[in-house]
Amino acid sequence: MSLAPTLSEAPVDSKQQTALPKVLCIDDDPEISRIIQLRLSEFEVEVERAFCGMQGHWLAVTSNPDVIITDLRMPQGEGEYILECLKRNAETFHIPVIVLTGKSGNDLSGQLKSLGAAGFLRKPFHFDELFNELSQYIKLRSRDFD
Repeated sequence: MSLAPTLSEAPVDSKQQTALPKVLCIDDDPEISRIIQLRLSEFEVEVERAFCGMQGHWLAVTSNPDVIITDLRMPQGEGEYILECLKRNAETFHIPVIVLTGKSGNDLSGQLKSLGAAGFLRKPFHFDELFNELSQYIKLRSRDFD
């Protein structure tokens, strides 16, 4: 009789089982990224925040988020430039990027999609729209508040 665990009895890494989806929010307005962080915490989503383009690019490379939400107009790296950098980088090209912006223009959505954006929402946005976009890429679980 062997006391060694079989493959099915091998210990399970609890961190692997409980890993939450991770979203990187790049926006120079700390209130917007904080609201997104608070709202997504209700759905068991971890949100990292960056407040300028280059900081966001660095976090995308180093923290490997499941989805990136980015603004277009911000210091130290406009959103279009950051989007292009993310899509050219072998470490980040696969990460879906959803653009939130107050910027307007003819066919802005088409321009952003041609740069590799997975989604596009205009500010001010409704959280239902953001949740719908995110749910295409991550599981939004309802947190139990017993």
